[in-house]
Amino acid sequence: MKKYLFTTLILFSLYNELQAQDTELHVKNVDVHFQPLSLIAWSPRTTLGVEVRSNKRLAYALDIGYGAHDLNFDRFYWDEGYRFLEIRPQIKYYFKSNSNRYGYYCALELFYIHISDQIQNEYYHKASNSQVLSFDSADFDKTKHGLHIIGGVSLIAYKKISFDLFVGFGAAIRKITYQNVINPEEIEYPRYEWYIPTNLFEQQRLDFHMTLGTKIGFNFNKY
Repeated sequence: MKKYLFTTLILFSLYNELQAQDTELHVKNVDVHFQPLSLIAWSPRTTLGVEVRSNKRLAYALDIGYGAHDLNFDRFYWDEGYRFLEIRPQIKYYFKSNSNRYGYYCALELFYIHISDQIQNEYYHKASNSQVLSFDSADFDKTKHGLHIIGGVSLIAYKKISFDLFVGFGAAIRKITYQNVINPEEIEYPRYEWYIPTNLFEQQRLDFHMTLGTKIGFNFNKY
């Protein structure tokens, strides 16, 4: 987490340095938004963010997501101890556009994600050997941090309402652990059909990572 915060500070310091070279330093556009699809994602959370532009090309954004059992509605894999936190700073570059209603952009995004839960009556694959253990209860902990290169389109409706559609690709370091395991018992290796749930495997590795979604927001300023 400390390494991630340090990287975030470097990112915003770079942005401030770029802004210092610009003759127009006052804010031209502030957009406050939320991501509706994150509410129904596999790891559900509420994600809110803000984007600030000081010229027609460069912007920076920060999105923060939080999830808990009350937002989960007893869906999918998670139990009552479910907690989710994500932090996603971005630097965005908008390409030249002849329209004030839409624009294309590319972005560099760093991200940190932490998920924890107290899982009941499940099983997991130990990282140290090939054992598969069932248990009555265990503390699940998962972290991911990495970066994305993102492409997207930003749309403006009714002069103030913003829509942002984006997709990105990158890499992430994923770490999953199970601790405080109660009543572990070795079982036979499960048979998986077409999908292998990564959350059931203790691991630490570098993976390909993808992001996509939409943001809906409100513009407080305009050019």
